[in-house]
Amino acid sequence: MKRIAILAMILALLTAMAFADGGPAYSARYMAVNAAQHALAEKYGVTEGMNEYFVRTVVEQEDGSYVIYWQPAISEGALPWLLGTYKAVVRDGEVEILWTHDGKSTEGGYKAEAWGAPQLGMMADEVRSTFEMTESWSAAESSAYADAGPYHYETVDTGFDTSDEAAHRAMAGSVISRDDADAAARAALRETYGALEWERLELDENEELGVLYDRRVVVLRYDLWGQGREDWEWQEGDGHYEVTVDLTDGSIEEILYQNCLSGNG
Repeated sequence: MKRIAILAMILALLTAMAFADGGPAYSARYMAVNAAQHALAEKYGVTEGMNEYFVRTVVEQEDGSYVIYWQPAISEGALPWLLGTYKAVVRDGEVEILWTHDGKSTEGGYKAEAWGAPQLGMMADEVRSTFEMTESWSAAESSAYADAGPYHYETVDTGFDTSDEAAHRAMAGSVISRDDADAAARAALRETYGALEWERLELDENEELGVLYDRRVVVLRYDLWGQGREDWEWQEGDGHYEVTVDLTDGSIEEILYQNCLSGNG
């Protein structure tokens, strides 16, 4: 717990430095989610790129704490039961994180009783080599969860309103332009992920305007492919990025990275 608390302090220091240098500004929500994502990797080995296999949702509590869920993105069959759900609570700079399969073994490849980071890595390798998830899907359907029925998802209120009315409020109340939001998002990606071929970053037209709790935001989506090569071959940093930007001050509310190796895209 102390290591995770120290991590949160380091992230806060980095944010202060960014303000001083005129770099991207990061919100308290960003800091909490980032600390939780690091804790997920530290405790379970589930790295940020593996977000591809989950739907990550964030709930802001009235006491200033944050609850972050990673629930299986694939809802059919036995696979969601094997992957389970991760849940982190971030309060006062400390992170407590749990997995629904805590105490179960992830040893034995696809024959393990629970699928954690080792199996997620195997699934990614499978997609890289075959562009499919045939082996992992077959193994899941042969597991003890084959007849478990629909997975029990936890209902989560994200506080993000994307209705037409909310989108209008976000646009009408914005202080910065869309181009400014795009520039802030790109600067944050460069600062967060380092030396990738960002000139290849493509802005997806599928963006979202809305109200996140009481803040007017836009979610910008980007794709990064084909770094330094002609033929499609995944390499580190390739994938899909989502950046949530506050339209009143340009601060970064959240960054989500997915490596696009789930075999669904």
